[in-house]
Amino acid sequence: MITHTTISQIMGSTVVAAQLASCLKEKGAAVTVFSTSFANPAKEMFERLAIDVVFDEDAQFDLYSFDYIWVNSQILPLSIVAALDQFNGATEEQQQILLKEMPCFIFNHMGAMEEVSDEYPYIPLLEESLASLEVFVSSEAREVMEPYYDADRNAAIPQVVFPNPAPQQFAFDRPALAQGAKPGSILFVSSHLPEEAYQAMDMLKSQGCEVLHIGAGANEREVTPEVIAQADVVVTIGKTVQYCLCSATPVFVYDYLGGFGYLNDKNIQAAQYANFSGRGGAKMSADQIVSALLDGYEQASVYLQANLAGLREQFDMGSQVDQIFAQAQPRGDISFPYRGYTKTLMQQERFAQRFWKTWYEYIALFEWTRENRDAIDHLLGTIDDIRGSVSFKAGRALTAPMRSLRNVFTRKGD
Repeated sequence: MITHTTISQIMGSTVVAAQLASCLKEKGAAVTVFSTSFANPAKEMFERLAIDVVFDEDAQFDLYSFDYIWVNSQILPLSIVAALDQFNGATEEQQQILLKEMPCFIFNHMGAMEEVSDEYPYIPLLEESLASLEVFVSSEAREVMEPYYDADRNAAIPQVVFPNPAPQQFAFDRPALAQGAKPGSILFVSSHLPEEAYQAMDMLKSQGCEVLHIGAGANEREVTPEVIAQADVVVTIGKTVQYCLCSATPVFVYDYLGGFGYLNDKNIQAAQYANFSGRGGAKMSADQIVSALLDGYEQASVYLQANLAGLREQFDMGSQVDQIFAQAQPRGDISFPYRGYTKTLMQQERFAQRFWKTWYEYIALFEWTRENRDAIDHLLGTIDDIRGSVSFKAGRALTAPMRSLRNVFTRKGD
């Protein structure tokens, strides 16, 4: 089982869940994904990969039918928590029998920013009590989350970095560039581009470059190997960087947090430390972005081509998944802090899942409102015209005595 907050928007964690599920299926595993919602555009990606998604809060799962449960954002189905509560209330002898069938819980953490609170271990002592393995997207994430754990209870749980690897399909070959080559097609992949990046896009277009933007508010879609192959350069952060590294596609690391520009021997370790998020890099002006993009293109390609074998080995999804699951071993014991802990956990999970479902519904309503803004404004204008008409005002005057009488009879006593 793989759990996730919401499957609707194309977010990094959503893409990872889909790719992990697909990779495990290719290795022969039966995979079920649990989420609080299931809607487009992300829904199409899961359906294309034939991944089974359950998004019913009351779905009944058999805890002991799973070998592994990969947990994103500490989301656990309520039926799984109910089974854990039964385990918690069992006798020591009964627990030893059940422990032999208990799945390995792998808790995944996809970010290091404190503002993205669901990526942190926000349910106290959950992982310390249950985890076989704790996984982090970067060394930075592992380090910043360390103080959030109970050091003594967490000491025996292994922690590893799962570096946002790319599916094997992204390891396609590109021809070497001709000397003096300049990029003709530039792809920006981001849902939060800063103003200087938008300015750089306009400047690049004015210089004859073909510029495409994928992300929320632009062209929100899945980034596939075909999309990467059509671009000479990709300006992005996060997981799309690994896509580029595996195909030797020149990638310019920059977004709202700043960045490192093209990757090379001097900056790739610092960039990777923060999951290629741009943190630790520098802010640039639009002029600087354009100049660096055009002037550094050839050298960026040469660097990636020279290091391609090592990059593919480091960021290959299949081999990384094998390493991760090999390290997730059954726990010798599972002990919760107190008898009522799993009952409290049930309420925490119920609250978290309803929050995510409401969050999805809010985003869906916001998008519907944005898409139908003209029609809404037209209807509001029509209503104002009606209210201002002579016939409406005359009707209000004629019915005023009846409304007053109604108010008398429906008024509540003090």
